[in-house]
Amino acid sequence: MGEKEVFKEIFTDPKYEIPSAKLPFVWEIEYQGEISHLVGTWHRYPADFRDSFANLLCGKRQAAMEFAPHEYEENRMLFRQSEEYTAAVCIDSLTENEQQALAEVSGKTAETMRKMPLYHLYNLVNEQAAAQAGMPIRKMDIDLYKIAAENKILVHSLESPQDLAAAMVVLIPQIEEQVRWMARNPANDTAVLELQDLVSAYTQGDAAKCLSLRIAYLDQTMQEYCAAHPELVAERNKKMVRHGLDLLAAPTLIAVGLTHAIAEPGSMVSLYRDAGAKVERVPPPLPLPGEAVL
Repeated sequence: MGEKEVFKEIFTDPKYEIPSAKLPFVWEIEYQGEISHLVGTWHRYPADFRDSFANLLCGKRQAAMEFAPHEYEENRMLFRQSEEYTAAVCIDSLTENEQQALAEVSGKTAETMRKMPLYHLYNLVNEQAAAQAGMPIRKMDIDLYKIAAENKILVHSLESPQDLAAAMVVLIPQIEEQVRWMARNPANDTAVLELQDLVSAYTQGDAAKCLSLRIAYLDQTMQEYCAAHPELVAERNKKMVRHGLDLLAAPTLIAVGLTHAIAEPGSMVSLYRDAGAKVERVPPPLPLPGEAVL
């Protein structure tokens, strides 16, 4: 069964029903007399935000995300270095028992996993493990993209193909290490507990708690990771905001990963304010007592 077929099975199987939810991280942006919105997403998340996205798209002239799927297809040659970096090195570094543990989660043989692009194997293992734990994943960016397309709303990329390709190459060693961690901790509840903590923090719109979430395989919090990798967060934010400002001449829905929106220094919320935009957070659906609004 291919990766696309796995996702289709998860989304259509009644035992994997995914609850609908309201987006908890939304900011209203007023710029040059136009009202737009910024959404902080979690790219893969066990809830269905399609209705919330559809409501935010009402009245919008366009949408924007880190990188629109159609541009990925149009620039596939740029991404060949990362796509051709298969999981072979990673799989070969594992013991036979670790390979078997990874195979049981992914539903693939070790030989098949060796030939898969590393990104594909990582995504497959993550999503299958979450589904088996009763928390099947939806891809928030793809949901937004499809809703916009259905309503004939143009979706722009905030990053150039060259910038995204460079970021993907930087991420390869980290993804390889995370796949190894998952293979070596098959019976460990850490990943499930991490996902449960994420759901609690994100659903409540608790920015501080989201940034304090610990990444087990790195032994770092999200905030520590963002600070340690400005080339993946803060530096990309500067470029995305520059492009985003051009789009804000018309009502626009901008969706980016939550850490891009809120992690300091150099969050997109701060950068838009620095550029002269009025940015106000929309109260989350489950407000927290005494919560600071970014």
